[in-house]
Amino acid sequence: MAKKLTALLVGACLLLTGCSGVPTSGPVERVSADPGHVNSGVEIAPAPPGPNATPVEVVEGFLHAQASWQPQYAVARAYLTTEAAQRWRPEAGVRVYAEGNPVAATDTTATLRAPLVGTVDATGAYWQSTGTLDQDFGLVKNAEGRWRISTPPEGLTISEYLFASAFSRVTPYFFEPGGRWLVPDPRYYPRGSQAYEGAVQAVLEGPTDWLKPAVRPTDVSASLSHVSVSSTGMAAITLRGAGAPPAAAARTTLLTQLTRTFAQFETVTAIEVTWEGEPEPWTLPPYGRTIPVSAFPDADPAPRQGS
Repeated sequence: MAKKLTALLVGACLLLTGCSGVPTSGPVERVSADPGHVNSGVEIAPAPPGPNATPVEVVEGFLHAQASWQPQYAVARAYLTTEAAQRWRPEAGVRVYAEGNPVAATDTTATLRAPLVGTVDATGAYWQSTGTLDQDFGLVKNAEGRWRISTPPEGLTISEYLFASAFSRVTPYFFEPGGRWLVPDPRYYPRGSQAYEGAVQAVLEGPTDWLKPAVRPTDVSASLSHVSVSSTGMAAITLRGAGAPPAAAARTTLLTQLTRTFAQFETVTAIEVTWEGEPEPWTLPPYGRTIPVSAFPDADPAPRQGS
């Protein structure tokens, strides 16, 4: 058991080094300790379907609209029939397919067949794939005589290029069993505020299944109420829970995880954590209520990335 745990920890530490872009293997991957600006990349303004859109234009518009996060993916849903829009679940995950595979269409149908590069599950964890995407979108005409998709794929379906442009790699951290240093567990979320929210939620929900045997779960039972980042780089995080606020030791552990997790964002310089219903943010000596992202240097996994 000790040998297996050591192997898992060594593999996890390797995640701190390497390259950027779409992963080529998983779940263990080599990544940069600094993912850069959370809002960098190509901004894609999705457009709703035109009144005379052809079957291929409807499908291509739907695929492009998925690469830009919006509340409920409203623009992408506009390409679906009423029934399909109600049952489509974009939060179910992401399928990433290879470039150079256009939509094939006839006068009445449109399909996409392409190699799968990888998948992202509902927790944001990336997994390499060697399968094939083969999707018939079930084009039908609605009451206005306009083409709409009746059989959308489960979750999001995004090309490799758009995935690299529209998603951020975010690395939440979890303590190794001894509680001395942190271990990374990379995830992928849509750029913008979704990356901040995903980072907090990932820490609260715990590590991915493959990493669980090598790390400690988060001690605090809570969910995210709100997170925002000010123009000065302050990340204000509000948590909520059914029971009493966590004790001092559990707060310190969680603050360490959140601080080191948010240290990867160039847009964040410090964090403040508030428990919903309490008037003031948590305080922690010697930092007080505002904790700089440079705090907890002993837990920083970066010096161990070469081991």
